[in-house]
Amino acid sequence: MSDPSAEQPRDGGGRFSHKPAGEVELDLSQPNHDEGLPNSAEVITAGPDELDEYVYHDSWQVRADATANPHLNDEHVEFLTDPDQHIGVRSGMALHWRPGVADRLRNDPSETVRAMAAGSWEYTAADRERLTRDPAVARIHRLFFAPAQ
Repeated sequence: MSDPSAEQPRDGGGRFSHKPAGEVELDLSQPNHDEGLPNSAEVITAGPDELDEYVYHDSWQVRADATANPHLNDEHVEFLTDPDQHIGVRSGMALHWRPGVADRLRNDPSETVRAMAAGSWEYTAADRERLTRDPAVARIHRLFFAPAQ
């Protein structure tokens, strides 16, 4: 059995020194979606006349991308905040700027979605405190919104 520390370069004082890392091949040009799904940028920038195709898409990933589109209407919001939607879709909606979205998610079955909604700009401090009384929501809310240390 070989000693891995024996392969580590050492400086003149016998201390470990820098060992260059190997090169990693990474292609950032490809979308982070499965084959055949529309590109995220295409979904997010779709116009109002194209948006239904993405909001009602079979793939939850496409619907999650659609949550960032500024042309969502009330019908879209209602559909995308439904508790039967994938958590990734509802989480995307919790980050949406549209008034009333956070209120629709205040009783979501997922504490993660409720915690994300609690961080909404539309809530007062009293609303936020009321939502974070649930210990699971409070824990997740701290993870998302606590100041970095």
